[in-house]
Amino acid sequence: IQKSDFDSPQLIDLIKQITSVILKDYKKETSEINFVLCDNDFIQALNHDYRAKDNPTDVLSFSQEEGEDIENSTGDFPHQLGDVIISLDMAISQSAEYGVTFDEEVIRLVIHGVLHLLGFDHETSIEDEQEMMKVQDEYIVTSRSLLAIVASRHTTPILL
Repeated sequence: IQKSDFDSPQLIDLIKQITSVILKDYKKETSEINFVLCDNDFIQALNHDYRAKDNPTDVLSFSQEEGEDIENSTGDFPHQLGDVIISLDMAISQSAEYGVTFDEEVIRLVIHGVLHLLGFDHETSIEDEQEMMKVQDEYIVTSRSLLAIVASRHTTPILL
């Protein structure tokens, strides 16, 4: 998906807002996360290269902290938690499948990816999956409130 194909200041604002809420809750507000919004071909290549799975997926997270003891940055640069890669193609199809809006599905994927960067993992045990999904669902509720606030900031007033 080219930049020209995706231009949603409202969604970008919402991604920033929900990410800020989550990072603040986990006392990582000085940290930085890179988001890549891409198509299925791009994420499939990453999924193949890094997970040996030759199919597209909806979201991938690449932590800068995994397996390392990295302290928060105290210099001029923010601490990098990692990268979250989201397939907008998958978000489109999954939004239809789950009966939610495109923005809601992208935000669910953002939340999911950020939680992985914070150490949550739904593939290690049933208990870990339940805990991650519980936390994810709580942030989805929060994101719905943020969606209304962000939408009001991006609405053009009608002049009579």
